[in-house]
Amino acid sequence: MRPSSIDKLDSDIRAQVNRLRIDNGYTIEQIVEYLKSMNQTVSKSAVGRHVKKLAEVGNLIREARAVAEGIAPTISGKDDGQLVNMNVELLHSAIMRLASGTAADGSDVKITAHEAASIGKALQAAASASKINADRVLKIRQETAKSAAAVVEKTLKKTTPGLSKDTVAEIRRAVLGVAG
Repeated sequence: MRPSSIDKLDSDIRAQVNRLRIDNGYTIEQIVEYLKSMNQTVSKSAVGRHVKKLAEVGNLIREARAVAEGIAPTISGKDDGQLVNMNVELLHSAIMRLASGTAADGSDVKITAHEAASIGKALQAAASASKINADRVLKIRQETAKSAAAVVEKTLKKTTPGLSKDTVAEIRRAVLGVAG
């Protein structure tokens, strides 16, 4: 698809057009007049298409915000691992909706090679985040078990001075779940 005449405008002018529409509620005709005053010739239909795209993007942002606000209460109190898992599930869900969705004109959604590669990278990053989180949880559990075993060993030596080294080692193995 070739760029629209609005897309060809300088980025500062495009940003101003967006602000006029979004912040000030300018009509299509007012935007066309503004562009004429800037010595830019853009058709009313091109501005109309641009305004329609702005509205669609605005709707998507509002939907995403509503979803985030809806999810926020379920997130509070969750640890990082739960949040990572939830984000992975959300990503998978979004990809499934995209893959099974239809475009605004009723046709099937088509994914370009670049978009497919981006989705692949997102999935890879999500899987990597899950692995990193699982490794972090395992390390914390191992460190906690070692600390607990050291406390148990120290306490046993103080409270039960007659225990043999083998008995202390057996208790330590029982606390850690492995020889240590």
